[in-house]
Amino acid sequence: MVVLQFAWGGGPGNVHLPHNHYANCFVYPGTHDNETSVGWFKDSASKEDKEYLCQYLQTTGDDIAWDLLRACMNSVAATCIVMMQDVMRLDNTARMNTPGRAENNWMWRMGDSGVWAKLQKEAEDMKKIAEMSNRLHKQQG
Repeated sequence: MVVLQFAWGGGPGNVHLPHNHYANCFVYPGTHDNETSVGWFKDSASKEDKEYLCQYLQTTGDDIAWDLLRACMNSVAATCIVMMQDVMRLDNTARMNTPGRAENNWMWRMGDSGVWAKLQKEAEDMKKIAEMSNRLHKQQG
């Protein structure tokens, strides 16, 4: 298990950095126990971590959730898992769980059934990234 939110400190040998991923692992921008990618970058990432991440991913960080999503999809990791909060580019108001806190966990919901129509562009963009990173399921026949 490698988590991109943990990748930016400790230098180039950090196992969470994409160039150190291996095929038999799962890669996440963050997990249900982490801040959302937007929340982490805005509220918790150090200045040094932000600078390294932006340089490494060649980004400004203006769309950090999708920058990390693309990095996950482009990883050699066999499995890429992305939280819907990151797909939706949400901040920590949409955080799923805070370990060690007994209240107000597991409360976040995507929204009503109309949310899927609002996510059409994200779905198209995810499909493009999946095609480019060879993550689409290949049907036989």
